[in-house]
Amino acid sequence: MYEPCMNSLWYGLYNMVPFLRCFPEEVWEVEDPREYGRKFELRRPLLPSDWARFLHHAGRVRSLGPTDDHDHLKIMTHIEQHIAPESAYHALDMSKPREILLPNLRTLHWKFTQDELQHIRPFLCPSMRDISIVLYAPPSMAERSLLLSLSSMMKQVTSFCIDIDYTALDGSDDYAIYVNPILKDIISFWDRLRTLVIPSTSLTASSLPHIALLPYLEELTVELREEIGLSCLEGHAFPALWHLAVYCNSLSMCTKFLQLSQSWTLENVDVTISRNHLDSAETTQAFFKVLQSHVSNENLSGVSVSSLDLPNASNNHILDIETLAPLLSLPHLGWLNISTPHPFNLCDRDLWKIATAWPELQTLTLGRHGWGVPSLITPNGLASLLNQCRQLSSLSLAIDASAFDWYQLNDATFVMPHMNLCFLDLQDSRLHDARTMAVFLADVVPEISVIAAWSQHVRGRHHVSHFEADALARKWDRARSAANARAMLRRQEKYRQRRLMQLSIDSSTSG
Repeated sequence: MYEPCMNSLWYGLYNMVPFLRCFPEEVWEVEDPREYGRKFELRRPLLPSDWARFLHHAGRVRSLGPTDDHDHLKIMTHIEQHIAPESAYHALDMSKPREILLPNLRTLHWKFTQDELQHIRPFLCPSMRDISIVLYAPPSMAERSLLLSLSSMMKQVTSFCIDIDYTALDGSDDYAIYVNPILKDIISFWDRLRTLVIPSTSLTASSLPHIALLPYLEELTVELREEIGLSCLEGHAFPALWHLAVYCNSLSMCTKFLQLSQSWTLENVDVTISRNHLDSAETTQAFFKVLQSHVSNENLSGVSVSSLDLPNASNNHILDIETLAPLLSLPHLGWLNISTPHPFNLCDRDLWKIATAWPELQTLTLGRHGWGVPSLITPNGLASLLNQCRQLSSLSLAIDASAFDWYQLNDATFVMPHMNLCFLDLQDSRLHDARTMAVFLADVVPEISVIAAWSQHVRGRHHVSHFEADALARKWDRARSAANARAMLRRQEKYRQRRLMQLSIDSSTSG
C-alpha cells in the first residue's frame, strides 16, 4: 500500500487494538472472532523483536481514542469493538523500547473503562494539543502526581477535558476533592487553551481568575456549586468565549455567574439544572434578562435550559410570554431549548410574537413533558409559526387540535409548505379528527418524518385517563402515517406530470 494511504489509515485510531495486531500472532490470546467485544490477553512476555511493525506505524498516528473529529479516515470496523484490556497496557508499558510510544500524537482521548490513568504516560508527548480524560475511580497519589506533571510535559495544549463517571463512584464527591486543586495548578500553565471541558469540576474563586483571563478560551464547560464574587476578577473576563455550558443547582447561580462580565460575546449558552429543583418563573425570567443585558444581542444565537427531572403535581411554575419576553430582543436566535418540567401558557398571538422575533429559528423546544391543561395554541397558530420560520427543522410544543376545520382554515390563511421540519414533538396535544389533521400535516409539513405525542411521562396524563391518553397517542400516529402517505402520492403525481410534460416537449421537438 502506498505511504500516503497508510498515513491516512493510521492517522486516527479508535483504540489500541490495531497496534496489538502489529505484534506476532503468538503474543496474544484472542477470543472467538465472531464474539462481540472480544479481548486480547497476553500469552507470553513481549520481546524487543516483537516491536518492529508497531514502531513502523507508530509515527503515523495523530489521534488515539474515541473522538468526534471526522475530518480524517479512521479505522471504524468491527475490530474497534474489541477490547484492549489492562494487561495489554501493562505489558506495553513494562517492555516499551522507548519512553514515548506515539511520538507524533496530537490528540489523546483516554475514555474507556480499561484505560486506567496509570498507563497513560507512554502516550503523552510534548507536541500534544488535545487531551481528554475520564476517571472511573478517585485518582491515586501516583495518578495525581501524573496529572500535575501534564502542564510541564506539554506546553502546547489547546483543548483539555477531564470528567468523572459518577456511576462508577456511586455519586461520591471524592473526585472533586482531589482534582480541583490539581486542575487549578495545571491550567495555570496553559495560556493557549481554546477549549476547557470540566463538567464535574466546580469553578471556585481560586480557579476562576486564571480561567476567566485566558486570552484564547473559546469553549468552556464547567460546574457551578458556589457563588463567586466580582472581587476575585481583575480585567476583562472571558474575552474570546463564544460557547458556555454550565451544570448548576439552580438557574440563579448561573445568572450571578453571567453578571461577572458586562460584555459577553457568547454565541451559545447551555445550562443544565441538577435534579430535584425547579426554578420559579421569576427566576427563569431573571436569567433571560441577564442574557439580554450582559450578552451581545447580535452574537447570541442559541440558548438551552434543561433538567432531567420529570413533572409532578408541585411543578406549578408556569412559563408564559412574559417569561420569554427578554429573549425576543435577540434578532439572530437560531435555537431555543427549554427542556424543564415547567408547564407553558402560550396562545396563537404569543407564537406569532416568537415567529416575528426569531425568523432564523431552526430549533424550538418549549418543554418536553407536556403543558398539562389544553394548550391555547391552535393549528392556525402553528401554521403561522411555520410560515415565518422557514428554517425550522425541530419543534416541540403543545397544541389543541380537538376542534378545527382545516379546509375552512386553508381558505382563510395562505400557507406555504414547510419543507425543512422533520421532527415534531407535540407532547400532550389534544386531537379529535386524525383524518383532518393528516390533511393539515400533508399541506403544511409534507416532509415530516417523526411526530411524538403522549409519552408515558407527559403532564397531560394527570388530566385524562390512561385509556384516553393511549387513544390520543394512536390518533397522532395515524395522522402522521396518513399525512406521509398523502404527501407521497402528491410527490408521485408531480413527478408523473413532469415526465408527461418532458415527453410532450421531446415529441414536439422530434416532430
